[in-house]
Parts: sequence; C-alpha cells; structure tokens
Amino acid sequence: MSTRRGQKRPRGEDRAAPLAAEFPLACGLPPPQAGAVGAALERWGSLRSRAEALQPALRREGRLVQEILDGVLGGEDRGTLRRLASGCGREAQAVARQVAASIGGDGERLRGILAQNQRELLELSAMAAPESRRGLLAEMDAVLDELRRAQDAVHGQLLAAKGEADMAAVRSAGRSLNGLKALTKRLDGEKRGLTKNSALAALLITVCRRVLPVRQVDPSALRAPPPSYGGYLQILDFYFFSDASRFCFGEHFSGPNWFTRLKRNIAILTVKNASGRSVYDGFGEQQ
Repeated sequence: MSTRRGQKRPRGEDRAAPLAAEFPLACGLPPPQAGAVGAALERWGSLRSRAEALQPALRREGRLVQEILDGVLGGEDRGTLRRLASGCGREAQAVARQVAASIGGDGERLRGILAQNQRELLELSAMAAPESRRGLLAEMDAVLDELRRAQDAVHGQLLAAKGEADMAAVRSAGRSLNGLKALTKRLDGEKRGLTKNSALAALLITVCRRVLPVRQVDPSALRAPPPSYGGYLQILDFYFFSDASRFCFGEHFSGPNWFTRLKRNIAILTVKNASGRSVYDGFGEQQ
C-alpha cells in the first residue's frame, strides 16, 4: 500500500501517471467501458507529450498576464473584474469607478505594459486558443467526450441495478461512475491549463478598455507608413488605445481602440514622381 496518501505529488508525476493502465483496474469498469476508456486514455497519453511541448510558451504567457495582475490589477479579485467585463448599466459603471480608483496613478504604467505587449496580448485575447494548439484541444475534447459517453453507460447500469435492488451491482456501478467523473475532471483540468491564459488575457483587455482613458493622438504625426504589412502594423501601433469614436476602424465605436478582429481593409498608398520623390502618401479604410 502506498505511504504517500494525502501527500503532494512531485511536479510532473501526475502527468506521467499511466492512466490507461491503472484506471479500469482501479474502478472495476465493465469490459465494454473498460476497453473504450483504456483506448481513450492511450490517446490522451500521446496528447500529453504535445501539451508538454507547449509549456515554455504557456509560461511566457502566464508571466505576461501576471505582470498586469501583480503590477496594477492585483488589488482586485477576479470576481470584481469579471463583473466589470460582463456587466452593463449602473452597476458596471460603479464597478468601473471602483477599479479605476484602485489603479490610480498606475494607469499610465498599465497602458505602457499593454502597448509594449499588445501583439502577444492580441494573439492571446483574440481567440479561444492560439492556432498552434487548436488541433490539440479538439483532440482532447474528443477524448473527454468518450469518457462522458462511458459515464452515461455506467449511469444507466447504476439505475438498472437500483431498479433490481441489486446492491452489490449498485455499489460497483457507483464506484465506477465516481471514478469516471473524477478522471474526467482531472483531464479537463489539464486541458484548461492550455487555455487559461487566453481567457485571462481577454478578461484583462476588456477591463482595461473600460477603466483606462483613451490616448490622445494627432493623425498628422503619422507620416508615410510604407505600403506593406510593416506599414499596417505601424498604423495599428499609432492608433492603439486611441478614441474609437474619433478614429473608428470598424471594430469598436467608442472607448479605446484595441484591434482584434478588424472589419475593414486598410489600404496604404504611396505615389512617387519620375524622379522618385514622394508626392503622396496616406492610408484609408474600406468596409
């Protein structure tokens, strides 16, 4: 018998545990469910190695969102931030004033962090998960769905055993069902570890857009953006957190500009004369 019951597992051991081998035996699943769960967990084992390869990127993302939390938003609990992000009307306005007051003079520093890391935050907050891990998450969902189907089957067996007053079968099915639920929760937690930074980044961006003032920009200061992807990024950088009611790019119509899903094309035009001298440069948006 293990002497480590109730003790914390060493880092990495939980992920390395041979679930496919241990779970059906531990929970006494009926053969059909045992086979299905065993196959699903073999697939999960291969997915874990791919998830491990993402850990350096996940740690970088985690440090970025934690810098925002620790630096200026750490005084607010997540519940308050979620209410601000999802609320509307007077209550949301009151929460926004509360958060803005707690930020105080750190607002400019917070906006500086956002500006410095906007590309990475954009990738994090604009989608449920970055492109590099969408396929992995879909395969994890397929395994979890298989486990839930096994739960449904065992639950049906439990109900049938109760109807027949077969208490031995009730106890066996109950243990199997509880074990399956615990396993599904455990693996779902591993999957959420791949998306928690994205969800938190989206929350923080929404909060910052609601409590920080817009940047004042002078359009004449943006001169000769090159007609290239670099010029496009230069335009987005220049208008970052500017007033969307004055400089609308089709995504937001008020508050600070934060470019995640632009709904207009941006055309950059440069015209030079025969001697190569620039006679016109500018850009425009088109729906």
